[in-house]
Amino acid sequence: MTPYSEAEHDVDKEQILTALDAINALREEYKDVLVIPELVTLHDVTEYRVDTISGPKQFKTIYNRSVAVAVLQAFAGTDYIAPEQFEFTINCALAEVVKERKK
Repeated sequence: MTPYSEAEHDVDKEQILTALDAINALREEYKDVLVIPELVTLHDVTEYRVDTISGPKQFKTIYNRSVAVAVLQAFAGTDYIAPEQFEFTINCALAEVVKERKK
């Protein structure tokens, strides 16, 4: 599996920044009726340090973009994520991806 590349990172960075700008605009426009407490971006996942047999490594140096997107989707619908839940969600999602690939 090829790691998440710098080129992919750069393309995703622009899209993430555009999405964050749109969310901030929504927050401002609807601040009297809406609160968006937690956001997880693709880069939050790819920058995360995963424990491996040879020590912690950045997610993006081990996994590709499609795995990162699958892990990101595991956060969908979550309103609040404590740090330990973040790690647990990533690990569970990775286990699910590995399980699916073995089928």
